[in-house]
Amino acid sequence: MHRRLAGIVLCLTLGVAACSSSDGDVTPTSTADRADATDDTTTTTTDAPDGSDTGSDESPVAAPFEPAPIEWETYDDDVDVATLDVPVDYATPDGPMIELFIAKFNAIDQGRRIGTLFINPGGPGFGGSDYAFFASQVFDQELLERFDIVGWDPRGTGLSEPAIDCIDDYDRYFFEVDSTPESDAEHQLLVDLAE
Repeated sequence: MHRRLAGIVLCLTLGVAACSSSDGDVTPTSTADRADATDDTTTTTTDAPDGSDTGSDESPVAAPFEPAPIEWETYDDDVDVATLDVPVDYATPDGPMIELFIAKFNAIDQGRRIGTLFINPGGPGFGGSDYAFFASQVFDQELLERFDIVGWDPRGTGLSEPAIDCIDDYDRYFFEVDSTPESDAEHQLLVDLAE
């Protein structure tokens, strides 16, 4: 059972960069945590047209974005919610910010909690906080008992702000077309709508 659980967690968490403290609080990681940054300057050497070295120019590298600690609020007996401000552009961390909505299903057995599992459904254009709100309907009991499950609404989706809505009328995409066409006309309508 432990191997199966570890396999599930490994498959679901590959590529996720985050750490969890011993008291169960999620601490977002920054690029500084993942980079071997021993120097805060970049040295550029240029050659003159005749091939001789012109020396080097040292220019400072922008400081990496450091997220504020997440402040969780109780949503119900199982789930906590929070928001996290992140830059619109990580190359300019002091520029405009976006507020991401986050939800956390708390592991049932906190005394035997292994860590935090981050879930994002992909999409594009779909929020992931539902994976925390509906964790008990989505995940196996072994996972629910041993892991906090965190889902977030990526930029522009769900309850993150600002929201992005590219389509005014969704109904025709879901209710006015047959997704299993049985005639050439129905098939063409589906193709036209997709285009």
